[in-house]
Amino acid sequence: MKLFVWLLLLTPAIPGLSQKFSFNQGGTSAHDYYEALPYEMLNGKLFIYVKLAGKKHKFLFDTGATVAISKELAATLPGTELYKDLLMDAVGNKDSITVINIDGLQLGNLVFDHIPALPVIPEFYKCWGVEGVIGSNLLRNSIVHIDPAAQTIVLTDQLDKLPLQNKQAIPMITNEGPQSDPKIKIWFNAKTSGIFVFDSGESGFLRFTEEYMVALKKTKAYDLVWKGYGGHTVSYLGTEKNADKYLLKFPAVTVADATFENLTVETTRTGSSAIGTRLLDYGSVTLDYMHGKFYYSTANPIADINEKQWPFQFTINGDQLAIGEVWADGHTDVRPGQQVLAVNDVAYEHISLCDLITKKPILSGKDSVTITVKEENGRIRKVQLSKE
Repeated sequence: MKLFVWLLLLTPAIPGLSQKFSFNQGGTSAHDYYEALPYEMLNGKLFIYVKLAGKKHKFLFDTGATVAISKELAATLPGTELYKDLLMDAVGNKDSITVINIDGLQLGNLVFDHIPALPVIPEFYKCWGVEGVIGSNLLRNSIVHIDPAAQTIVLTDQLDKLPLQNKQAIPMITNEGPQSDPKIKIWFNAKTSGIFVFDSGESGFLRFTEEYMVALKKTKAYDLVWKGYGGHTVSYLGTEKNADKYLLKFPAVTVADATFENLTVETTRTGSSAIGTRLLDYGSVTLDYMHGKFYYSTANPIADINEKQWPFQFTINGDQLAIGEVWADGHTDVRPGQQVLAVNDVAYEHISLCDLITKKPILSGKDSVTITVKEENGRIRKVQLSKE
């Protein structure tokens, strides 16, 4: 099962936020530093441990977000309010938020002071035991090397200490917006490209908006596999609303010096387009914020990642497992919103969001499945569905 869960806290609902306030403040006074921080990975999410107020805390490492801490942790700190505004999350929900100042945030031996942070994280982050987020506004003056083989994230200001080659580098934009999101150009064919954020809070390969799909329609950069309807994404302020969805297949996607063939991507209605942590399944990523370069190192410069797809997606409705999205070929068998009572005779009458995002995906390792659904009229029936 693909259950995409991300936090895109900083999509301003009010135009001009970047002119009124910038999260790109503060930093570390250290020089000639090299810190290798071990990370844990769970279902595409990266987690590291930091020290704050003399205690160890688990944080999500999210280059597509700003620094954030839980309201409980914020209440223990001598915070200073820096700014207040209206924000919109990745699925279009709005709320007001306050920005506070953090001092003494420690990564390894590096201490960061005067860092703007959001004093709130989604409630479901507690499923991971997370108390905060490390975002790009803290990383913006460093070189960040994510090494999946060693499972470490290196923070350094010394480029020559990293195993990098110039042919693996492309320009990286970080001076747009209020939080230094790392943006790069990726190519779909010789004439077609797009600008995407490298978002380590995104667990897929590409997060691709419907707006981008429409813009690329005449370029023949992709093939339309299926059209569907529904929603399954959970974000900061709520669950994605049901909408038309599209499943696209890209014959080729080129990132730096590497090409990925037959990549299947699901569109989103709102939010931003991004590259996620599935890129780390094939190589290492280096974000050189200091010199504006993105490096991608892989032993296999051409990878075919053609995959069969399920004609539906699960979501959660309260404490019930439900059908989220349904692609065209699955419409006659299941519909968005139907409760799922069992999967291959394993009962799912009640389930928590924590179960979905911390345990092995329900459909992992399977090519076909029998699900028991409860229809709107109370009728219960079994449906067999397969990857196609």
